[in-house]
Amino acid sequence: VYMIVKGMNTEETDRKEEEKEEIAAVSEEEISSLTFQLEGKETTWSKKEDGWNLEEDENFPVDSDKMSNLTSALESVKASRKLENIENLKDYGLEKPANVVTIQKTDGTEEIIGIGDKNPSTEDTYVYIGRDVNTVYTVSADLASIFSGSIYDFAKGEEYPVITAADITQIEVKKDKNAYTLFSDGKSSTSWTITDENGEREDADATSAGTLQSTVAGFQFSKYYEYKCEDWSNYGLDAPKMILTVTYTEQT
Repeated sequence: VYMIVKGMNTEETDRKEEEKEEIAAVSEEEISSLTFQLEGKETTWSKKEDGWNLEEDENFPVDSDKMSNLTSALESVKASRKLENIENLKDYGLEKPANVVTIQKTDGTEEIIGIGDKNPSTEDTYVYIGRDVNTVYTVSADLASIFSGSIYDFAKGEEYPVITAADITQIEVKKDKNAYTLFSDGKSSTSWTITDENGEREDADATSAGTLQSTVAGFQFSKYYEYKCEDWSNYGLDAPKMILTVTYTEQT
């Protein structure tokens, strides 16, 4: 009985999906540029033969994979409902849309998607298509979230090298007070030697050394802020509290 009911529900879901009206369908190959707002500022992204460019800064390191996430959302936008003869766009958050996506196509035409509020009951998003603001659709895709963030959410930064604790042979910690260098030279009874800021050496505590190794090996970049930083003081990096220099063996 469970399998029969499950199959019936699946068929019903598929049928309803097929009944939805496709209101926009643009493949990435058809797109020459995308314009939408990020943090209240309009940005335009142009598609070139070698990838994507940010028109405001052609040197900006655009992550083409992240741009493909946007274009995937535009390949087939289907409406759950169609509301006609709309008199007050404010009721749907479309008088001043949360975002307006303008798609310039390679054939010279354009498509526009205005993105409004979410329906509190269904969680569908209200949108209008083109310049027809008298017709509003609801779509299940969360377009407001997809076309959001900052430009750095679409940037390709450097990747932190893959390091295991066993690869690390030395960690130098520079700071105003209590600077030290931890290194493995095979002469210590704990396998690690520590040298303080005065050059005095002693065997390092094996547990503490292992914890530091694991911590350094676990570093990852979590967010991209600037790709051509001119004022390091914005991040407290004009006079760093600490500088770590890690020496490790690269595995090939």
